[in-house]
Amino acid sequence: MKTGLKVVSILQIILGALTLIVGLLATGLFAAGGAAGAASAGVVAGLIGLTVIFVILGGVFDILSGIFGLRAAKDASKATPAVVFGAIALVLAVISLIMDFSVQSLLGCVIPVLYFVFALNAKKGGN
Repeated sequence: MKTGLKVVSILQIILGALTLIVGLLATGLFAAGGAAGAASAGVVAGLIGLTVIFVILGGVFDILSGIFGLRAAKDASKATPAVVFGAIALVLAVISLIMDFSVQSLLGCVIPVLYFVFALNAKKGGN
C-alpha cells in the first residue's frame, strides 16, 4: 500500500504541476488581452480571473497533497496531513461529480479515492 501511495502521490504532483502551468499560462493570456470597455465585459473578465485563481490554487493543492503523500509513504507518523488533504480532495471530487455527473467527473474521483485509501492505510501502519 505504501507503494500505491507513492505512485498516486507522484501522479498528484505531476497533475498539480500541469494544472499550475495551465493556470499561469491562462493568467498571462488574459492579462495580455487588456481591459475591456463595457461593464459586462468587466464582469466576464472578473469571472475568468476568479476561475484562473481557482485553477492555480487547485494545482498548488495537488502538489502539496502529493508531497504529503510521499512523506506519509516514508514515515507513517507523518500521515495525518496526507489523510486530511486526501479527505478534502475526495470531498471536492464528489462535489464535482454531483454538480456535473459525467464520465470525466467520475474518472476524476479515482485518484482522490485511491489517495485517501492509501493515506489512511499508511496512517494505520499498513504496508
